[in-house]
Amino acid sequence: MAQFELSVPRLLGNPYDGDAVDLRARLTAPSGRRWLIPAYFDPAAPGGWRLRFMPDEAGRWTVQLELTKPVIRRGSSIAFRVQRAQPGDHGFVRQHRANPRMLQFDDGAPYFPVGVNVAWYTNDALAEYQRRFNAMAANGITAARVWLTPWSFAVEWKDTPLRDFGNRQPRLAWFDAVLDMARQRNIYLIVVLLEPGMFDPAARWRDNPYNIANNGPCANPVDFLTHPNARAAYRNQLRYIAARWGQSPNILAWEWMNEVNTAPGFETDVLLPWVNEMTAALREFDARRHLTTISYADIAGDPHMWNADEIDLVQRHEYSQGDPKWFAPVLNAAGEAERFQQLREQPAKPHMVGEFGANSGIEKPEGAYREGIHLHNSLWASTFSGFAGTAMYWWWDNYIEPGNLWPAYRGLAEFVRGEDLARFEPRRVQAQVPEGQRLIAMALGQGDRVLLWVRNWNYQHELALGRYVVQRSSGQTTPGTFTFQPGVVGPATIAVPVGRSGRYKVVQFDTRTGAAGASYRLNAAHGSLVIPLEPLLRDVAFKLEPE
Repeated sequence: MAQFELSVPRLLGNPYDGDAVDLRARLTAPSGRRWLIPAYFDPAAPGGWRLRFMPDEAGRWTVQLELTKPVIRRGSSIAFRVQRAQPGDHGFVRQHRANPRMLQFDDGAPYFPVGVNVAWYTNDALAEYQRRFNAMAANGITAARVWLTPWSFAVEWKDTPLRDFGNRQPRLAWFDAVLDMARQRNIYLIVVLLEPGMFDPAARWRDNPYNIANNGPCANPVDFLTHPNARAAYRNQLRYIAARWGQSPNILAWEWMNEVNTAPGFETDVLLPWVNEMTAALREFDARRHLTTISYADIAGDPHMWNADEIDLVQRHEYSQGDPKWFAPVLNAAGEAERFQQLREQPAKPHMVGEFGANSGIEKPEGAYREGIHLHNSLWASTFSGFAGTAMYWWWDNYIEPGNLWPAYRGLAEFVRGEDLARFEPRRVQAQVPEGQRLIAMALGQGDRVLLWVRNWNYQHELALGRYVVQRSSGQTTPGTFTFQPGVVGPATIAVPVGRSGRYKVVQFDTRTGAAGASYRLNAAHGSLVIPLEPLLRDVAFKLEPE
């Protein structure tokens, strides 16, 4: 990241208001490509202003400052040189060019987000995000969802009038540091710009600076979407957000609002025009054209929103005691193709589960939740169901962290490392199990290579919870000692369709560590490779490839 400290003579007007003071820079790449990037005011900067830019070409660049408000001024052109990109610098996250339902980087490297929510901090922003990001990176987590909430990193709130971000500067500097921590650990953030409580009269609307009671333009929350002064003020905030953070490749996507349908009155007929207008404004200021998304407090969301060109990434939220409803594997004879067909009937965009959990109230690392069964299964099921990333579990602060469940991510992260899942298609597998037993088998194939996940159907949170309630009520266990024993399934066989007959190498993987285990050779015949499965207590994964 190139950062320029700008010495600008004191200007008349509010430096946080781009309609009063508009300072930008014209950059020219070695190839001749041109960029127009907004600068932003930061009272901590020596000259008061900063310009951030992420060069994507090696060689000689030029930069020229341009002031269009309150007066027109142009500075001298200054040259600087950029060295070649370092190994691992892949650029920005994009839709996959070969498969628009998946993701990749600018340089074509595949990106499959293994993610979790870490939406806000409690007391110490830098210490908490450093601790969590360290644990995430150590266990292969490459994506997180972070909110710009009033109590964390929001640019405007009750301590600032509109178009004046001065009192929020310490918090914005903390988010600078959070983005830098993410960059150092190769973690990419879905940045949630707004949350519904900000517009709920029963929650935080009374403190919202857009509220007419706080000298804002809005007599009611919906006016935020429709009032021209409110829209202009938020466009100005987007300019500042893009100028300060829009050059970061570690922003996976901007999310307009979390669970927008819980904001009173935010219906599609008024919301969609606002999203269209704000996306156009954001794309003017965000030269790197980060992906955009939005979320709903239900599985389906709104097809009008998902089909809009202004939304790049479709997002679902789900809280369920049982297996995930939308991507629940079919027993014994899989049916993955049918589920993938359901996915294909949706817009040709990446689909992600932005929030997931067993309980929308609270989860703690005790009783049936202690082992992280639901967390584990959601990671593997979402991966094998055609989503653009893993389901992103919600309860980071009172469940995953205090229960040290970060290692639950390691097995899946290691298993998919180096794989371009955009190149894989579902395979219909068949399972033969003893009468009365059930298991789940899901497969992805790329040519003659196959990834396979097999799970004991009994190994699920809902059954664990029922068992815990019975044992707890009878005094057989405690919240801190309960261990779920689902009972084994098998022996069984899994018939996997393959493209050609002959000898295949089969490697078994531990789903908790990602470590390769037993490796053996099997012969495929008549387009099928039959894998013998020993009695299975929980789950196991395989990679198959011809020799």
